[in-house]
Amino acid sequence: MILDLGKTLILTHPARLGDTVMSLPLTRACSDVTETWSTAGAPFRFLFERAGLEVGAAEALNPKRLGALIDEARRLRSAGFQTVFLVRPSFRSALLCWLARIPNRIGDATEGRGFLLSRLVNLPRERSELDRLEGFGASAGLKVERRFGLVPEGHPRRRSVFGIVPGGSYGQKFIAPDVLQQVIGQLLERGYTIELHGGPGEEVFGQALLREGVEDHIGRYKLPEMVDRLASLGGMLSADGGLYHLSVACGTRTVGAYGPTSFRNWWHDWGGNVVVHAPAGDMRNLTPEMVWEAVERIIKPSTNTGTTIP
Repeated sequence: MILDLGKTLILTHPARLGDTVMSLPLTRACSDVTETWSTAGAPFRFLFERAGLEVGAAEALNPKRLGALIDEARRLRSAGFQTVFLVRPSFRSALLCWLARIPNRIGDATEGRGFLLSRLVNLPRERSELDRLEGFGASAGLKVERRFGLVPEGHPRRRSVFGIVPGGSYGQKFIAPDVLQQVIGQLLERGYTIELHGGPGEEVFGQALLREGVEDHIGRYKLPEMVDRLASLGGMLSADGGLYHLSVACGTRTVGAYGPTSFRNWWHDWGGNVVVHAPAGDMRNLTPEMVWEAVERIIKPSTNTGTTIP
Protein backbone atom coordinates (compact mmCIF):
# COMPACT_ATOMS: atom_id res chain seq x y z
CA MET A 1 0.00 0.00 0.00
CA ILE A 2 1.32 3.44 -0.92
CA LEU A 3 1.67 5.82 1.99
CA ASP A 4 -0.42 8.99 1.74
CA LEU A 5 2.63 11.14 1.06
CA GLY A 6 1.06 14.52 0.61
CA LYS A 7 3.50 17.35 -0.04
CA THR A 8 6.90 15.61 0.00
CA LEU A 9 10.45 16.81 0.62
CA ILE A 10 13.60 15.04 -0.57
CA LEU A 11 16.20 16.30 1.92
CA THR A 12 19.64 15.86 0.42
CA HIS A 13 22.99 17.63 0.65
CA PRO A 14 22.64 20.91 -1.27
CA ALA A 15 26.32 21.24 -2.18
CA ARG A 16 27.11 17.81 -3.62
CA LEU A 17 26.46 16.92 -7.24
CA GLY A 18 26.71 13.18 -6.56
CA ASP A 19 24.03 13.33 -3.86
CA THR A 20 21.58 15.02 -6.22
CA VAL A 21 22.35 12.55 -9.01
CA MET A 22 21.87 9.55 -6.72
CA SER A 23 18.57 10.92 -5.42
CA LEU A 24 17.03 11.18 -8.92
CA PRO A 25 15.38 7.72 -8.97
CA LEU A 26 13.69 8.32 -5.59
CA THR A 27 12.71 11.84 -6.64
CA ARG A 28 11.15 10.44 -9.81
CA ALA A 29 9.16 7.83 -7.89
CA CYS A 30 7.80 10.54 -5.58
CA SER A 31 7.06 13.12 -8.26
CA ASP A 32 5.07 10.53 -10.21
CA VAL A 33 2.50 10.36 -7.41
CA THR A 34 2.63 13.59 -5.42
CA GLU A 35 3.93 17.17 -5.14
CA THR A 36 7.67 16.87 -4.57
CA TRP A 37 10.32 19.33 -3.43
CA SER A 38 14.08 18.99 -3.03
CA THR A 39 16.85 20.77 -1.12
CA ALA A 40 19.31 20.18 -3.98
CA GLY A 41 21.49 23.22 -4.57
CA ALA A 42 20.75 25.65 -7.39
CA PRO A 43 23.72 24.54 -9.58
CA PHE A 44 22.30 21.00 -9.69
CA ARG A 45 18.61 21.67 -10.16
CA PHE A 46 18.92 21.50 -13.94
CA LEU A 47 19.08 17.72 -13.46
CA PHE A 48 15.39 17.62 -12.54
CA GLU A 49 14.38 19.50 -15.68
CA ARG A 50 16.71 17.35 -17.75
CA ALA A 51 15.10 14.22 -16.28
CA GLY A 52 11.61 15.56 -17.02
CA LEU A 53 10.67 15.98 -13.35
CA GLU A 54 8.58 18.72 -11.78
CA VAL A 55 10.31 19.36 -8.47
CA GLY A 56 9.96 22.40 -6.24
CA ALA A 57 13.03 24.22 -4.92
CA ALA A 58 13.27 24.05 -1.14
CA GLU A 59 15.80 26.05 0.83
CA ALA A 60 18.97 24.32 1.96
CA LEU A 61 18.48 23.14 5.53
CA ASN A 62 21.69 23.22 7.55
CA PRO A 63 21.28 25.30 10.73
CA LYS A 64 24.33 25.11 13.02
CA ARG A 65 23.07 26.53 16.33
CA LEU A 66 20.07 25.55 18.43
CA GLY A 67 18.29 28.88 17.95
CA ALA A 68 18.73 28.69 14.19
CA LEU A 69 17.55 25.08 14.24
CA ILE A 70 14.32 26.06 16.01
CA ASP A 71 13.74 28.99 13.63
CA GLU A 72 14.35 26.74 10.63
CA ALA A 73 11.96 24.15 12.03
CA ARG A 74 9.22 26.80 12.29
CA ARG A 75 9.76 27.81 8.66
CA LEU A 76 9.78 24.18 7.56
CA ARG A 77 6.55 23.50 9.47
CA SER A 78 4.85 26.45 7.77
CA ALA A 79 5.72 24.93 4.35
CA GLY A 80 3.17 22.19 4.98
CA PHE A 81 5.22 19.10 4.22
CA GLN A 82 3.54 15.83 5.14
CA THR A 83 6.46 13.56 4.21
CA VAL A 84 10.24 13.90 4.20
CA PHE A 85 12.76 11.41 2.88
CA LEU A 86 15.94 12.02 4.88
CA VAL A 87 18.47 11.22 2.17
CA ARG A 88 21.07 13.36 3.90
CA PRO A 89 22.51 11.01 6.54
CA SER A 90 22.75 13.37 9.49
CA PHE A 91 21.27 13.54 12.98
CA ARG A 92 20.64 17.27 12.65
CA SER A 93 18.42 16.85 9.59
CA ALA A 94 16.26 14.30 11.42
CA LEU A 95 16.00 16.53 14.50
CA LEU A 96 15.00 19.45 12.30
CA CYS A 97 12.18 17.49 10.66
CA TRP A 98 11.03 16.14 14.03
CA LEU A 99 10.88 19.68 15.43
CA ALA A 100 9.00 20.75 12.28
CA ARG A 101 6.39 18.08 13.10
CA ILE A 102 6.45 16.56 9.62
CA PRO A 103 4.25 13.46 10.13
CA ASN A 104 6.08 11.02 7.83
CA ARG A 105 9.83 11.09 8.48
CA ILE A 106 11.50 8.31 6.48
CA GLY A 107 15.16 7.38 6.77
CA ASP A 108 17.75 5.12 8.34
CA ALA A 109 19.43 5.15 11.74
CA THR A 110 22.58 6.96 10.61
CA GLU A 111 24.20 8.89 13.49
CA GLY A 112 21.73 7.33 15.94
CA ARG A 113 18.76 9.28 14.62
CA GLY A 114 16.36 6.34 14.37
CA PHE A 115 14.20 7.43 17.33
CA LEU A 116 13.41 10.70 15.51
CA LEU A 117 11.89 8.91 12.51
CA SER A 118 8.36 7.69 11.95
CA ARG A 119 9.52 5.01 9.47
CA LEU A 120 12.91 3.49 10.03
CA VAL A 121 14.53 1.73 7.07
CA ASN A 122 16.91 -1.03 8.15
CA LEU A 123 19.53 -2.05 5.59
CA PRO A 124 22.95 -3.69 6.01
CA ARG A 125 25.67 -1.07 6.29
CA GLU A 126 27.45 -2.31 3.15
CA ARG A 127 24.48 -1.72 0.83
CA SER A 128 24.88 0.92 -1.84
CA GLU A 129 23.25 4.35 -1.80
CA LEU A 130 20.87 3.30 -4.58
CA ASP A 131 19.86 0.24 -2.52
CA ARG A 132 19.34 2.58 0.43
CA LEU A 133 17.05 4.92 -1.49
CA GLU A 134 15.15 2.00 -3.01
CA GLY A 135 14.53 0.93 0.58
CA PHE A 136 13.34 4.41 1.51
CA GLY A 137 10.84 4.32 -1.34
CA ALA A 138 9.69 0.78 -0.55
CA SER A 139 8.91 1.80 3.03
CA ALA A 140 6.38 4.25 1.57
CA GLY A 141 5.03 1.79 -0.99
CA LEU A 142 6.96 3.28 -3.91
CA LYS A 143 8.90 1.34 -6.54
CA VAL A 144 12.19 3.13 -7.11
CA GLU A 145 13.78 2.11 -10.41
CA ARG A 146 17.42 2.67 -11.31
CA ARG A 147 16.47 5.06 -14.07
CA PHE A 148 17.91 8.55 -14.19
CA GLY A 149 16.32 9.76 -17.42
CA LEU A 150 18.98 12.32 -18.27
CA VAL A 151 19.51 11.14 -21.86
CA PRO A 152 17.11 9.34 -24.22
CA GLU A 153 17.56 5.77 -25.33
CA GLY A 154 19.84 5.51 -28.35
CA HIS A 155 21.76 8.69 -27.54
CA PRO A 156 24.66 8.81 -30.05
CA ARG A 157 28.05 7.78 -28.70
CA ARG A 158 31.59 8.31 -29.92
CA ARG A 159 32.72 4.75 -29.28
CA SER A 160 36.39 5.48 -29.83
CA VAL A 161 36.50 8.38 -27.34
CA PHE A 162 37.31 7.56 -23.72
CA GLY A 163 36.91 10.07 -20.89
CA ILE A 164 39.14 10.43 -17.84
CA VAL A 165 38.65 12.64 -14.77
CA PRO A 166 42.15 13.17 -13.29
CA GLY A 167 41.24 15.56 -10.46
CA GLY A 168 38.44 16.47 -8.09
CA SER A 169 37.78 18.03 -4.71
CA TYR A 170 39.74 15.71 -2.44
CA GLY A 171 43.37 14.82 -3.10
CA GLN A 172 43.12 11.54 -1.18
CA LYS A 173 40.69 10.27 -3.83
CA PHE A 174 42.82 11.01 -6.90
CA ILE A 175 44.19 8.31 -9.17
CA ALA A 176 47.97 8.83 -9.29
CA PRO A 177 49.20 10.57 -12.48
CA ASP A 178 51.68 7.79 -13.28
CA VAL A 179 48.84 5.25 -13.15
CA LEU A 180 46.73 7.39 -15.47
CA GLN A 181 49.69 7.83 -17.83
CA GLN A 182 50.02 4.07 -18.27
CA VAL A 183 46.30 3.51 -18.71
CA ILE A 184 46.13 6.33 -21.26
CA GLY A 185 49.03 4.76 -23.15
CA GLN A 186 47.20 1.43 -23.39
CA LEU A 187 44.02 3.12 -24.56
CA LEU A 188 45.90 5.09 -27.22
CA GLU A 189 47.51 1.87 -28.45
CA ARG A 190 44.01 0.47 -28.98
CA GLY A 191 42.97 3.44 -31.10
CA TYR A 192 41.08 5.52 -28.54
CA THR A 193 41.12 9.29 -28.31
CA ILE A 194 41.23 10.54 -24.72
CA GLU A 195 39.19 13.43 -23.32
CA LEU A 196 40.18 14.83 -19.93
CA HIS A 197 37.24 16.21 -17.95
CA GLY A 198 36.78 18.17 -14.75
CA GLY A 199 35.46 21.38 -13.33
CA PRO A 200 36.85 24.92 -13.35
CA GLY A 201 40.00 25.18 -11.24
CA GLU A 202 41.00 21.57 -11.90
CA GLU A 203 42.98 22.28 -15.06
CA VAL A 204 46.27 21.65 -13.28
CA PHE A 205 45.46 17.97 -12.83
CA GLY A 206 45.46 17.33 -16.57
CA GLN A 207 48.73 19.02 -17.51
CA ALA A 208 50.98 16.02 -16.85
CA LEU A 209 48.74 13.78 -18.97
CA LEU A 210 48.74 15.76 -22.19
CA ARG A 211 50.25 14.18 -25.30
CA GLU A 212 49.18 13.41 -28.84
CA GLY A 213 45.73 11.84 -28.78
CA VAL A 214 44.79 13.40 -25.42
CA GLU A 215 42.43 16.37 -25.48
CA ASP A 216 42.09 18.71 -22.49
CA HIS A 217 38.43 19.58 -21.84
CA ILE A 218 38.82 20.37 -18.14
CA GLY A 219 36.87 23.46 -17.13
CA ARG A 220 35.46 24.00 -20.62
CA TYR A 221 31.84 23.07 -19.96
CA LYS A 222 29.16 24.15 -17.55
CA LEU A 223 27.43 21.31 -15.71
CA PRO A 224 24.32 21.27 -17.94
CA GLU A 225 26.61 20.95 -20.97
CA MET A 226 28.48 18.08 -19.34
CA VAL A 227 25.47 15.77 -19.58
CA ASP A 228 25.56 15.49 -23.36
CA ARG A 229 29.36 15.40 -23.35
CA LEU A 230 29.57 12.52 -20.90
CA ALA A 231 26.66 10.73 -22.55
CA SER A 232 28.54 10.70 -25.86
CA LEU A 233 31.66 8.92 -24.53
CA GLY A 234 32.56 5.34 -25.26
CA GLY A 235 33.71 4.88 -21.66
CA MET A 236 34.87 6.79 -18.62
CA LEU A 237 37.41 6.43 -15.80
CA SER A 238 37.05 8.51 -12.67
CA ALA A 239 37.74 8.49 -8.97
CA ASP A 240 34.74 8.77 -6.66
CA GLY A 241 33.17 12.18 -7.22
CA GLY A 242 30.33 14.10 -8.80
CA LEU A 243 31.34 13.54 -12.43
CA TYR A 244 31.68 9.81 -11.74
CA HIS A 245 28.06 9.60 -10.61
CA LEU A 246 26.92 11.89 -13.42
CA SER A 247 28.68 9.72 -16.00
CA VAL A 248 26.88 6.63 -14.71
CA ALA A 249 23.57 8.50 -14.77
CA CYS A 250 24.24 9.43 -18.41
CA GLY A 251 24.39 5.72 -19.27
CA THR A 252 28.12 5.70 -20.03
CA ARG A 253 30.07 2.59 -19.02
CA THR A 254 32.20 3.89 -16.20
CA VAL A 255 35.07 2.67 -14.05
CA GLY A 256 34.95 4.12 -10.54
CA ALA A 257 38.18 4.06 -8.53
CA TYR A 258 37.75 4.08 -4.76
CA GLY A 259 40.19 4.62 -1.93
CA PRO A 260 39.35 6.28 1.38
CA THR A 261 35.59 6.59 0.86
CA SER A 262 33.14 3.79 1.57
CA PHE A 263 33.04 2.22 -1.88
CA ARG A 264 30.35 -0.28 -0.89
CA ASN A 265 28.01 2.62 -0.13
CA TRP A 266 28.70 4.79 -3.17
CA TRP A 267 29.75 2.37 -5.89
CA HIS A 268 28.05 1.50 -9.18
CA ASP A 269 28.70 -2.17 -9.96
CA TRP A 270 25.61 -2.52 -12.11
CA GLY A 271 24.48 -1.64 -15.64
CA GLY A 272 27.87 -2.22 -17.29
CA ASN A 273 29.89 -0.26 -14.73
CA VAL A 274 32.92 -1.55 -12.82
CA VAL A 275 34.51 -0.59 -9.51
CA VAL A 276 38.19 -0.88 -8.59
CA HIS A 277 39.13 -0.51 -4.93
CA ALA A 278 42.56 0.58 -3.74
CA PRO A 279 44.05 -1.90 -1.23
CA ALA A 280 43.81 -0.66 2.38
CA GLY A 281 41.74 2.28 1.11
CA ASP A 282 44.86 4.13 -0.02
CA MET A 283 44.92 5.35 -3.62
CA ARG A 284 48.73 5.11 -3.58
CA ASN A 285 48.24 1.32 -3.54
CA LEU A 286 46.23 1.38 -6.77
CA THR A 287 48.38 -0.06 -9.55
CA PRO A 288 48.12 0.50 -13.32
CA GLU A 289 47.36 -3.23 -13.71
CA MET A 290 44.35 -2.99 -11.37
CA VAL A 291 42.94 0.01 -13.19
CA TRP A 292 43.59 -1.42 -16.65
CA GLU A 293 41.84 -4.68 -15.77
CA ALA A 294 38.77 -2.65 -14.82
CA VAL A 295 38.96 -0.50 -17.97
CA GLU A 296 39.19 -3.60 -20.14
CA ARG A 297 35.91 -4.81 -18.71
CA ILE A 298 34.04 -1.81 -20.04
CA ILE A 299 35.77 -1.61 -23.43
CA LYS A 300 35.11 -5.32 -23.90
CA PRO A 301 31.45 -5.58 -22.86
CA SER A 302 31.35 -9.34 -23.31
CA THR A 303 33.73 -9.70 -20.36
CA ASN A 304 31.98 -7.17 -18.15
CA THR A 305 29.74 -8.42 -15.37
CA GLY A 306 29.65 -5.34 -13.20
CA THR A 307 32.43 -6.57 -10.97
CA THR A 308 34.34 -5.12 -8.08
CA ILE A 309 38.14 -5.39 -8.37
CA PRO A 310 39.77 -6.77 -6.34
